[in-house]
Amino acid sequence: MNSSKASISSLQHYGEESVKSHSEKDNLQTYAVTELDDSNNVTKLAKIEEVIEASNHISDEQSVKLRRKIDRYTVPCLLAIYGLQYADKVSLANGVLFGLKTDTHLKGQEYSWLTTIYYLGYFIFQPLMNYGMQRVDAAYVVSGMVIVWGVVLITLGLCNTFAQLMAVRFIMGALEGVVTPAFSLIVASWYKRSEQNARQLLYFAMNSGFSLWVSVVIYFIAKRAHDDGNISGWRVINFFLGGLTILTGMMTSIFLRLPKNAWWLNEEERKLAHARIVDNGTGTGEVRAWKWDQVKDALTDPTTYFIFFINVTCCIPNGGITTFQSLIYKSFDFTPLETILYQLPSLALSLFWILFAAFVIHKFPRTRFFFMCFTVIPAFVAVLTAGTLPNKPENKWTRYGVYLMSILYALQSFLMWALMPSIIGGRTKKTVVTTLCFMGYCVGVSVSFFLVFQALDTSL
Repeated sequence: MNSSKASISSLQHYGEESVKSHSEKDNLQTYAVTELDDSNNVTKLAKIEEVIEASNHISDEQSVKLRRKIDRYTVPCLLAIYGLQYADKVSLANGVLFGLKTDTHLKGQEYSWLTTIYYLGYFIFQPLMNYGMQRVDAAYVVSGMVIVWGVVLITLGLCNTFAQLMAVRFIMGALEGVVTPAFSLIVASWYKRSEQNARQLLYFAMNSGFSLWVSVVIYFIAKRAHDDGNISGWRVINFFLGGLTILTGMMTSIFLRLPKNAWWLNEEERKLAHARIVDNGTGTGEVRAWKWDQVKDALTDPTTYFIFFINVTCCIPNGGITTFQSLIYKSFDFTPLETILYQLPSLALSLFWILFAAFVIHKFPRTRFFFMCFTVIPAFVAVLTAGTLPNKPENKWTRYGVYLMSILYALQSFLMWALMPSIIGGRTKKTVVTTLCFMGYCVGVSVSFFLVFQALDTSL
């Protein structure tokens, strides 16, 4: 304990000599305290001093060159995994168009339960997964989970009963719940605060961007299966997505890294990668000891509960719109194959809106909360209009047109998730706040099934 105090005191004194502004000094000391853990303060002190020294001398040119190299190896992994996560998640919604209910004899509210059990697995394992990433490298955890959930997704295509589907969906929720929290840590480990929003919104945009081309592929796969009649289209969809997920997991296990063990950086570049984020004042996302004082700090911070509440409320529409989207399009009297094709404009609109928001927020950072509030309005109007217009043939295209705008609501959640790593300092505190954030996400999605969308399950 004495060595711990001495080390921190030494770094604070070092910071007073190394930086000029009060804010720089605060960030340096926050970085130092965050990076030190009680088990090895003395051995880490010299390395942290080297990083702090490098942070005072790194040029803009060096920083930009290194950032571009980080982007080349890290961003493609984030895009592929996040896009596949969403495609895998909605494979159930697409599958119901191609024989899922018939083959597995689903009835009543059972389809709703298949989504609820997914988020129950997500909810239960979220704390365990986040704690695990406190003790194990987050990049390794993500890559391993991606491979396993690909295997599980293939298993989903082999199910024949409601009970089998429930078991597999529960496991999928437990596995996929690791992705967004891990990505927040990975982005915080590599990028400055000013760079984080653009990268995070870019991979959030893959919800739509990746689904665009996957939907086209699924269309031809399902059409071929439908024409042949040898195997149900929903099974082929899961086999395809599962295989693609396994391949992606294998590739990302090679390239996705944190600064400490990135094989594609040399020793000097690793030091500079740490130096780039000293001014964040939030530490890195690497493995740390569990700190109970940060748990207390998280649970007494009003920001934690604001984040939780926002996630609960904005995810209530998310559950129904995502899970029942294919069925809602089907209610417009589209055939199963037409349903996949007519979802493409909404995906394109969502992709444009998220990328537009990312560009504007990057140029004008203070517009983030404006987008969080404004993006809800067109989505609310769209759902209200589509739901209140009479379900008559003459209203088909009007309802379809306004419903396309409902996809814009997702930006609110994405902006909140992107905000967390830049405003929460301390590795353990990040873990606690992130856990509660995504538990709120699960609560909101689950509430939507039982309060809003139960009748839709049986009527469609």
